[in-house]
Amino acid sequence: MKANYKLKEIIWILEHPEGKGQAGILAGRMEREGIPSLWPAWEKFRPGREKAAGEKAPAPPVSGRAREAAGALYVSDCGALLRSLQAEGRPVLGYSHPGNRKEAFPGIRYVMEGAGEVEPEYLERVYRRFAGIPWDILETERCLVREMGVEDVPALCALYGDPAAAAWTDPPFSQESWGRAYVREYAQKVYAYLEFGIWTVVLKETGEVIGRAGIMPGQGEIPELGYLIGSPWQRRGLGSEVCRAILDYARGELGFAGVRAVIHRDNIPSLALARRLGFHPEGETAEDKLSLLWGQGQDPVISLRKEPSGIGRAPLDSHSRSSR
Repeated sequence: MKANYKLKEIIWILEHPEGKGQAGILAGRMEREGIPSLWPAWEKFRPGREKAAGEKAPAPPVSGRAREAAGALYVSDCGALLRSLQAEGRPVLGYSHPGNRKEAFPGIRYVMEGAGEVEPEYLERVYRRFAGIPWDILETERCLVREMGVEDVPALCALYGDPAAAAWTDPPFSQESWGRAYVREYAQKVYAYLEFGIWTVVLKETGEVIGRAGIMPGQGEIPELGYLIGSPWQRRGLGSEVCRAILDYARGELGFAGVRAVIHRDNIPSLALARRLGFHPEGETAEDKLSLLWGQGQDPVISLRKEPSGIGRAPLDSHSRSSR
C-alpha cells in the first residue's frame, strides 16, 4: 500500500552515541520517503539542566490540531525526556539500543528496538496515534480500509439508517452526535488498546464511505470478523474483496491463526459471502445464528456452538457481526 504520510519530520534527541548508527539507517530510509530528520544536541534537552541566560521559555502544550499541522515525531533514548515532551502534548517514540538497556521507558506507549530494521510505516502509525489521525490499514484493488474518523459519521449514519442494514445490526450511528462520541471513544479504547477493530471501508474511485469491516475480540482467543457493505455497493464483489484482504491481514499482520464470524441463519447474503470466503456451517448458537471458523490450520469451517448473548463483541462496539 502506498503510504500517505502525515508525518513531516523526525526529531532525534539521543543521549547515548551507541544509538546513532541504527538511527542513521532508519533516518536514511525516512529521507527516501521524503521525511527529513533533525538532530539537535542532547545538551539542549537534557532533563534537569539549567537554562542559559536569554534562552526562550519552553513552548506551550500542543493541541491535537496543532500536532497534526506540525507533523513532528520526537524520538529519544531517554525516558525522562520523552515523558516531559509527552506532557507538553508532543508525539514521542522511545528508542532502545545497546547503550541504554537499563532504560525502562515507563509511561511511554511506543518503544522501538533495532531501529535499522524498522519500517517508515511504523513511525507514521505512531505519529498518527498521537495526533488522532486514523490509520490506513490496507488497500484492495478498489477499496481502502482505514480506521474510523469523525468525518465518517454522516455517511455511517446513512448506511446504518438503511432498513436492509438495520435488520441485522445494532446501529451505533442512529444520531450524528452519538456517532461522533462513539468514534472518539472507540479510537481511544479499541484502536489504541488493541490496534485492530472494526474499520471504515472507502471506495477508492470516488472516496465514498461504503461500509465497515474488520476484526474484533471474540470468545476465547479467536477473534471475530464483522462486515457491512451498504446496499448501493452490494453485488459487485466488494464484500468478498475486502473481507479476503482483512482475513489475510488478521493472519499475516496480527498473527491470528483463525477468525470466527457469527451470522443469523436468515441473513442469506452474509451466509453466501461467508461460503465464498471458505466457511461451512456446522450448527447454531443460542440466538439462532451460525458461528463460523476460518483458518486454525485446517479447512475453514463454520463452527456451530452455543454461546450466551453478547459474547464476542469488542468494547464499545455495537456493530452486529457479519452483515453484508
